[in-house]
Amino acid sequence: MSAARATWMATLALAATLVTAPALAYSGPPVDSPTPPAQPPTPTLSQLDASVLRFTNPGVLRFSAEGSVSTLATTEQSAGSTTITLATDILFRPDLWDVPGNAREQIVDLVAQIPSGANVSVAGHTDSVVGAVDNQELSQHRADAVAAVIAAARPDLVLDVQGYGPTRPAVAEDPANPATYAANRRVEIVYQG
Repeated sequence: MSAARATWMATLALAATLVTAPALAYSGPPVDSPTPPAQPPTPTLSQLDASVLRFTNPGVLRFSAEGSVSTLATTEQSAGSTTITLATDILFRPDLWDVPGNAREQIVDLVAQIPSGANVSVAGHTDSVVGAVDNQELSQHRADAVAAVIAAARPDLVLDVQGYGPTRPAVAEDPANPATYAANRRVEIVYQG
């Protein structure tokens, strides 16, 4: 038998002995190891404060969710008339005018309060940014789409439907503030009462 084979067989025999040999029992604490305390010490406020990693990089932007969640519609009353403003960013996809099914139900709920037989203005508006569809055409299509939902739910109402494009902004547009553009993309439902 070669020396390498003999060494290999001796190693296997030693391993088999170690695996099948009964474990040594020692019940005392580990040698050279301190005994842990029964109760860990309570950290002080300064220790806790020192354990917190704070990032103070001025290049990191802080995000606030405040004001970032919008509703489909807002309602305002002024001088005897009521204006329901539909946010088109929520209602429509860019450059489209199909009213989604879930929004139809909300529009129907919003116009349920309008007095029977009332004259109702439905006005579409856009921002000044030129898109794939002409703003005047887009605002008219969106006003028509909302008016169709209203007419189906409330055939008693007399509707006047207009698209104004960017000609009647709700706020002045500020390139540094995208919310100003969003405020101008809207459909307004106006009635007396």
